Amino acid sequence: SKGLFDNQLICEQALLQELNLRDLKSSHLLDMGCGRGRIAHYFATLSGGKVSGYNIDPNQIENAIDWAAETNMSDRLDFKVGDHHEPLDYDSESFDGCFSVQAVWPFFKKEELDDCAREMYRVLKPGSRYACSEYLLSPYFDWNNQEHVALHKTYLPTLAATQSMYPADVCAALERAGFKILTSAPSKKPAWPICEQKRNLIFGIRKVIRLLEKIRILPSWVEESLELLQSGGQAWTDAEKAKIADLNWRIVAEKPAV
Repeated sequence: SKGLFDNQLICEQALLQELNLRDLKSSHLLDMGCGRGRIAHYFATLSGGKVSGYNIDPNQIENAIDWAAETNMSDRLDFKVGDHHEPLDYDSESFDGCFSVQAVWPFFKKEELDDCAREMYRVLKPGSRYACSEYLLSPYFDWNNQEHVALHKTYLPTLAATQSMYPADVCAALERAGFKILTSAPSKKPAWPICEQKRNLIFGIRKVIRLLEKIRILPSWVEESLELLQSGGQAWTDAEKAKIADLNWRIVAEKPAV
């Protein structure tokens, strides 16, 4: 079975293919919520084109800029600090494609979806696509089901997400912005086996942490934090096995050509 890193690369390669770029080397992509810029770097490497990254955390952007310089990619990677809850700091019809990986929809309330979708639509060239691999609830999640709600409450902090949207809500916002939805589908492979790898790793670390706490080398909150991560990971595994949430829900939307 593939490890964490290999599985991530497979997911990213599929996402790039979904953008259906006509000329890879001349393409200019936008990475929404780029973090430290590693996916943007990988896409620029695969395509031979340019990628711009947009992220709210200045420390992550600084890291992304430094990494681009260290790898001699500064001519094809551009990163800037920005909040995608606000209008994007890019000209209209600037990009040949836009993508996001667990970075956009888990941080938007339902009433905020339209503004974000309209901005994505604005900065894309006609005929270009937005594609994502994002944490979303599945259509089977029921807010009136106490078991569903309990799992959600436990796993959400583990994902570092603040909101939980349904795919239908995101797709509706994209359609209202003018996009045509080409794909809205669950991840091709479940994430829970990988999450269990992480959980088992944390379990092993906790044994060492308990020993260090016992001899007063580490404070007790370290063990408590790991417990939250481990219980959150188990809740995610249970939620995904029940098919009520998806870590890599796939949406592909196209801006009509003029």
